[in-house]
Amino acid sequence: MLEEKKRKTIKWIKDHKKELIIAGISITVLVGIIIGIKNKDDLEKILLRLRYEIKQQEKYNTTIIEKTKNTNVVIDLPSEPRKYSLPIVPVDVRRHIRNLSGDRVPSLEKQKEAERLGIALGVNQTLVDSYTKYRNKAA
Repeated sequence: MLEEKKRKTIKWIKDHKKELIIAGISITVLVGIIIGIKNKDDLEKILLRLRYEIKQQEKYNTTIIEKTKNTNVVIDLPSEPRKYSLPIVPVDVRRHIRNLSGDRVPSLEKQKEAERLGIALGVNQTLVDSYTKYRNKAA
């Protein structure tokens, strides 16, 4: 008897699946509209704040930085060390050969550059340009 009722209920749900989905979505939309109407002033404040934040971001996003090969990067270091971090020391790293992991291979540009400089690269090796890195000063 109980199994029969259970089967009938499941069959009814399957037969009316579309109507149940529409009813569920409709109820959710109605609740959303009611909440929106009740909180209209707060929502307007949020939208105004979002518009303001977007305009502020657009001011900063209008600058486009183009990279070129001959660009010199200048890093402004603070004149006195910050109290909440360790002092940093610039370290110049010379051009060197780096072993690549896995099945990675050097770019054609680096292969040509190494050949032009008379440097023999292995199968999984590449040429790394000199650069400056910064490390924490030893205490």
